[in-house]
Amino acid sequence: MAPRSALCYRVLLSVISCVEADICALGLESKELFLLAEIDPCDLRRHRLLLTPAGRLAARKGLTLLSDEFDKRLGRLTVAQRNDLRALLGKIV
Repeated sequence: MAPRSALCYRVLLSVISCVEADICALGLESKELFLLAEIDPCDLRRHRLLLTPAGRLAARKGLTLLSDEFDKRLGRLTVAQRNDLRALLGKIV
């Protein structure tokens, strides 16, 4: 794994691990409630996966949990440090 990829992975893993219990509480392991599989009538070999309303809600809640955790971590930085971080990330992304 490249150094940049390793850093991104570690940051993401750290954030996810902090909200893991909350994400599990959303019931994301029961995927059948969140996805609907349809066979493409034009190509019977293809399947389309569609989010159900419950899936959209779970996705929104999960993204909110992750966003809140990122905000908490960014809150440890000064405004100047956040601006520096934004500039640095803009160069590598």
